[in-house]
Amino acid sequence: RINMAMVLQLMLNHGKAALTGDAFPLKEDRDLDSVSSFREFFDWYKSELLHFGGLAMDCINLLDESVMHYYPTPYLSVLMEGCYEKGLDVTGGGTVYNNSGVNLCGMANVVDSLNAIRQVVFEEKKVTLSQLAEALRADFQGYEDLQRELSDHAPKFGNDQDDADDCMNDM
Repeated sequence: RINMAMVLQLMLNHGKAALTGDAFPLKEDRDLDSVSSFREFFDWYKSELLHFGGLAMDCINLLDESVMHYYPTPYLSVLMEGCYEKGLDVTGGGTVYNNSGVNLCGMANVVDSLNAIRQVVFEEKKVTLSQLAEALRADFQGYEDLQRELSDHAPKFGNDQDDADDCMNDM
């Protein structure tokens, strides 16, 4: 499972998880203040999301190779078309269906976050990306006005707001 908001957090923290400090190398670590437009930032985000999706697929492929040897599922196999005819377990290629896959979580949250960044950083220029990252690391202690601005005024997905809906559709 890929937490889409975590990808954004990693971008703002040079590949480090804020709570644990664990490193998750980005495809392209960038100087936050070198990003000059929301389009550039959003394209970078989508590139990082694809990067982590590729890593997740690599993990799934490794898992699939081991599952057929260590965790066969005979009951599921008898319910799946093709397994009986081929004499193969569903985890060993007995059917055209794959038993595993990558999924995403936090899509609406990341759309809301991206829209808040678009508005406050790139349109209204109230803070820079690096200042926003600093506020996030401080859990908004000392940045309460910025927190209110981000949460109260930016477009939110699910409220029939074009900016939020367009961001979701693009993603």
